[in-house]
Amino acid sequence: MIGRLETSELLNALITIREARPSARLLDWCDTAAHVKREKGQTWKSGILIWREKLWVDEYFANDSLEIEKIPIGVFEALLQTIEHRGLGISTVDLKRLYPGGMTKEEVLCQLRFMYRRKEASGCYELHRPSVSDKSDLVLVRAILPILERRCYGLKPLHFDDIHQDFRHVFDRLLGSGARVLKKQKQLLALHFLCAFHQTEIGLAGTSLLNPCYLTVDSTASGHLALSLAVYEKDKSGLDQILLHRESRPARQLMASHGYARPYLVTDLTEVRHLDSSEKDERIWGTLFKSALRVQRTRLGYRLTRANPVHLPRLCVPGDITFSSLS
Repeated sequence: MIGRLETSELLNALITIREARPSARLLDWCDTAAHVKREKGQTWKSGILIWREKLWVDEYFANDSLEIEKIPIGVFEALLQTIEHRGLGISTVDLKRLYPGGMTKEEVLCQLRFMYRRKEASGCYELHRPSVSDKSDLVLVRAILPILERRCYGLKPLHFDDIHQDFRHVFDRLLGSGARVLKKQKQLLALHFLCAFHQTEIGLAGTSLLNPCYLTVDSTASGHLALSLAVYEKDKSGLDQILLHRESRPARQLMASHGYARPYLVTDLTEVRHLDSSEKDERIWGTLFKSALRVQRTRLGYRLTRANPVHLPRLCVPGDITFSSLS
């Protein structure tokens, strides 16, 4: 029966499953299916993190001298995490000279949390000058900040296997059956899942972002299909993706294949087997995010393709163009 599944039916099923109190991981997708724009939940948090990274973190590190009066939220929290995990010795400063009386990382962390105030409106932690009792702490901050420029600020991508496991569990609990079919048709379910959440908007309640963020079907560095997060800007043709810092992760399946998107939910589907071969044409490759998608059955199996196919003229090959003989 799942072989005749429509993407709209999957969305309806997810909305229905919301009332059955599924796991928090699956519930986030059920809520996403029920709302045109995500304004809360893990998907929203991940999108906002990337939005903040692009608009504030990248801009912050682009300056010749790093400001310590206002530090972007992501950078400041990365600073605290780095000190906590790696200690104070990661800086190039002489700690004995900086802190003659000695200082533990716990004391430094406590002092930094006291000196800086989180401001959601500016997206920064702002220095509260009256709380600064020892300028040595600021010297340490200046020394560590450059190390954080190419840190991974995005969360590690999720894998569809975890969502699929939750699906099987909830079907067994509610219906007492269905898990075996879901296991057998895992790839088809994954295709419909990608299709269902392609072009999901990530936004703030009651407002719209100047540079909106969307979930979009894309490929990873290993050639697997994924739902990726991308930040957009408006141009004459509508929306276009903005270049992001391309993260480097141990597994290529968790990395983007380019710098315009960041994988959020990765799958074991591959673009070679599960994406319409016409999408490989370099004249339209990379524009998939602008088109609605559908799952199509072909003689080679189920594949993702554009809901409204783009018909391109045949590429010129030798013999296509004839020239009159020279006189």
